[in-house]
Amino acid sequence: MSIESWDGLAAVIAGMAPAMVDGDTLIVDCGPYFVQMQQMEECLAVEAVGDEYLPEDRQLTGRDRQHMLELGWDPIDPVVNPNWRRPFRWPLRSGDAALVGRLFVRTLREVYGAVSPDDVTVSRFNAFGGRR
Repeated sequence: MSIESWDGLAAVIAGMAPAMVDGDTLIVDCGPYFVQMQQMEECLAVEAVGDEYLPEDRQLTGRDRQHMLELGWDPIDPVVNPNWRRPFRWPLRSGDAALVGRLFVRTLREVYGAVSPDDVTVSRFNAFGGRR
């Protein structure tokens, strides 16, 4: 998948989100960082990698963690999940698909330091059935 701009990537993600079926997963990664979404029975689960899965020299700073909260991510609860989370009620409400696309892009750019859409890799699969 070739994406020319950040707005283009946000639009692609926003277009995929409402069409996902149970188990569909989209992962956008940049080096050790990733943002992903998976369609669950009652929600679209959106996650961004937390420090537990990052090398020590690539972990988020205090300012990065604050910015994640400002972007709308739920605080990490290491007992439940060591990643940043943002569930969206399913089916998606009006405007939520675009919000998901922007959340992916802003997190990749503003927190994880991706410079260009060429820096990211997009993969899709269904957790119940394989790559798409």
